[in-house]
Amino acid sequence: MTQDQLIKPDIKFVAKLNIPAVLKQSTEEGKKTVDKIALQIEGRTKIMIVSNGQIDTGFMLNSVYSILSSGHSSYFQTWPSGMYSGQPRSKEPQRSLGPRAVAAVGVSASYALWQELKKSFLFASAQSMTSPGITLRFG
Repeated sequence: MTQDQLIKPDIKFVAKLNIPAVLKQSTEEGKKTVDKIALQIEGRTKIMIVSNGQIDTGFMLNSVYSILSSGHSSYFQTWPSGMYSGQPRSKEPQRSLGPRAVAAVGVSASYALWQELKKSFLFASAQSMTSPGITLRFG
């Protein structure tokens, strides 16, 4: 048998992907990852409020909440407006996710922004979670 007479197999490999199913699965896995990051930021924010010494009544600490990709929010588990240790404290309305956000972490204490500007707890917590491929938007 000569070289030209050898049978050369004609093998083709075809991978068929169900693109909608793959995208749905990757999107769902991505949302789960984002939810985990949001919950970690919520926890770190509370830790930083304590470590920064930013507690007088506990209201701000107990006003940190997250909104997850499913729409579940811990906002309604935060403390309501009222008197705490003889100090009046008010709660801001829950922020919405917006059209491009998947999850969010917020602080509903009306004075939280001023405390954040004095010594960051939310931005610093979120910043500690960044890595290549993770983009955090603030606003």
